[in-house]
Amino acid sequence: MKASIKEVRAFKPSTYNKRKVFKSEKQLSFFVTDNCNLKCSYCYLPGKNKNRKMTFETARKAIDYFLKNDSIFTEDKLLLDFMGGEPLLEIDLISQVVDYFKVMAYKLNHHWFGNYRV
Repeated sequence: MKASIKEVRAFKPSTYNKRKVFKSEKQLSFFVTDNCNLKCSYCYLPGKNKNRKMTFETARKAIDYFLKNDSIFTEDKLLLDFMGGEPLLEIDLISQVVDYFKVMAYKLNHHWFGNYRV
């Protein structure tokens, strides 16, 4: 379904800024692995597949730092971003990190509990 010219002209981005969804958001990125199951000729990641991966301990320290310093990180929402050669090769680690974040945000009664996305 195509929008009419009148509908496009009536769109005002400022009306969306009033919604909480579009307020400030902090991004916490985890580079979980260099490993990749593909061999793309255009790959930007030199030295991949060296079996390097982030430990849970490293991720835990990052989450603790962000949650315990909420006077520095005042954004309304948090994006937990998982990157790497192929991040889903470390799905168990990603799951463990997200679970840890949820538990700690709840225990600390942090404003990001319920206001995050992965």
